[in-house]
Amino acid sequence: MKFYRLFIIVFISFLGVVTFSCKQKDALDLNSVEQSFEMGNSEKAHADLQKMISQDSNQALNYYTQGNLFSEEGNHKDAIVAFSKCIQLKKDYASAYNNRGFSYLAMDSLSKAMADFNKAITLVPTFAEAYNNRGIAHKQLADYNKALDDFKLAYTYTPSYADAYYNTANTFLLMNKYKESIRFFEKVITIAPRFAEAFHGKAVASYQLGQFEQTVLMESKAILLNANYGQAWYGRGMANLKMSQKDNACNDFRTALNLGVEDARPMMDKSCN
Repeated sequence: MKFYRLFIIVFISFLGVVTFSCKQKDALDLNSVEQSFEMGNSEKAHADLQKMISQDSNQALNYYTQGNLFSEEGNHKDAIVAFSKCIQLKKDYASAYNNRGFSYLAMDSLSKAMADFNKAITLVPTFAEAYNNRGIAHKQLADYNKALDDFKLAYTYTPSYADAYYNTANTFLLMNKYKESIRFFEKVITIAPRFAEAFHGKAVASYQLGQFEQTVLMESKAILLNANYGQAWYGRGMANLKMSQKDNACNDFRTALNLGVEDARPMMDKSCN
C-alpha cells in the first residue's frame, strides 16, 4: 500500500495473530486477490473477493481486505462500508478501525476519523500507525502541539518509522520552526534515503533560512529521485533566482510549469523575458 505523507496514510498491518477463524484455503484465496490487485488486475481482484464474500459473509478478514482495495483506489466511501462490516464481525480489530479512520480522514470527516484512531489506540496502545494518523488529523485541525505529541509516540513505538519523522518535520515547517524541521527531515533521509519528499522538505526549510546553495542541493537530490517532481523543480528555480542564476532558474521554472506547477508561470513572466 502507498503512504500518504502530508496528509494520508494507508495501513493494512496485522497486529499479532488474527484470532477469528479463517480456513487455509481462504488465506490462499486472499493472497491470490492481493496478488491480482498488485499486478494491476483490480477487476479480477474485486470479483474474486466478492465471490468469497458471497460464499461466506461472516469472514471479517474478507471485508477488511475489500476495504483496503477500495482505499488504495481512492474509493473511500466504499472502503468505509467494507471496514464497518469487518468491525461488525470483529469489534476488537484495531487495524480495521485505523484504516476506516484513514478513509474518514481522506474524506475530511475529521471527528469520525479521530474517533476511529482513538478506538484503535485503546485496543492496541502501542499502535504506531494509529498515532501517526491521529497526528495527521490534529495537524489538519491546526492543533500542532497535539500532532507533534502523536508523531512522537509513533516513532517512539517504531523507531524506524520514516513517515512519523516526516510528518513531524512538516509540522515544524508549518510552525515556522525551520531548524527543527531540518533536523527531522534529516532523520527521514537517514532511514529512507530515497524519500524524495524529505529532500524537498529540507530544501523548503533551508530556503526559509536563506541557505540557497543548500536548497539547490536538496532539490537536485529530490529531482534525481523523481524527475517529475514539479515542486522540486520550482523550489530549485526559486533558489537559483536568489543566487542570480537566471538561466538555471528559468530552465527550472519552465520544467516545473510543464509538470503542472502553475506558480512557475508568474515567475517566468517576471524573470525570464
